[in-house]
Amino acid sequence: MHLRRPGLELPPAGGIETARPECYDDWRQGDMGAVLNQDFTNMSEVTVGLHSRQFDGHRLNRLQEMTIWNYHRALDEFLFD
Repeated sequence: MHLRRPGLELPPAGGIETARPECYDDWRQGDMGAVLNQDFTNMSEVTVGLHSRQFDGHRLNRLQEMTIWNYHRALDEFLFD
């Protein structure tokens, strides 16, 4: 009995068709999707805010981002201690 699992098959001999890369002289010409377009649009204002005197550090979402924080903490401990 063979079990089929999606994603575990070998790619076809000719390779997998991929999207062609798109290059733009100005990043605003490309469409990155609604979320990334919005993020890129307000990036300069966010950068200014990060460099202001009132910014005392970022705060992580305890439910979603603490896993990422712990991952980086463990990497730092492994690499530098």
